[in-house]
Amino acid sequence: MRMIVLMLNSLWAASLVIATGVEGPIDIGKGDSLFINAEPALFPVVGQIIEPGRCFYPGVNAIEVKAVYDTAEIAVMLTWNDMKADRSGGNSPDMEVPVFDPEAEKITDSISDAVAVQFPSQKPDGFIKPYFLFGDKKKSVDLWYLDLSKKAADLYIGKGSKSLMKAESDLTVTSNYEHGQWKVIFKRSRKMEDGLSFEEDEFVPIALSVWDGFHKERG
Repeated sequence: MRMIVLMLNSLWAASLVIATGVEGPIDIGKGDSLFINAEPALFPVVGQIIEPGRCFYPGVNAIEVKAVYDTAEIAVMLTWNDMKADRSGGNSPDMEVPVFDPEAEKITDSISDAVAVQFPSQKPDGFIKPYFLFGDKKKSVDLWYLDLSKKAADLYIGKGSKSLMKAESDLTVTSNYEHGQWKVIFKRSRKMEDGLSFEEDEFVPIALSVWDGFHKERG
């Protein structure tokens, strides 16, 4: 069995996403059927309460992850429950966020749903991984990000939550909301001359982020 293992540290949930080898080319327009033989991994989601703009009451509590790859590309599908699809307004991981305000529901600006999957920008050397909140100065991350008011994904290079920069990429994405559930599929080339390549039989650290527009989650 061919596989690539994407690793998320957790003591109380799934700890691995196993990417299953498929016959290419990968067509993300197939949706769920592309991942029919991929093993699902469910990761609980908690609020970001470490940095300013803390989210004590997250609107999403878990994300399911599946992944497949062929000789040229890798695709990751993220699925989560959401009572409402917020497609108006906008969102971004570098949006300014005020300090926590228990009356934040008074904000009238439209905030859209959003999701991101994060990988190291370079293959980790040893056991030291980038900081899980958008990397750090020494170890940057690639943030595959989709504002669900848009059709195209963005790649951000993160060296910390205050140091995010958009970059060129070959990322493609599809999204669908049905029966109270979002499904987002990201796809990218497996091999990169300058950056992280996804090799068989290797571990790659992964982190997930989701923003619920209804609860004004942003930044």
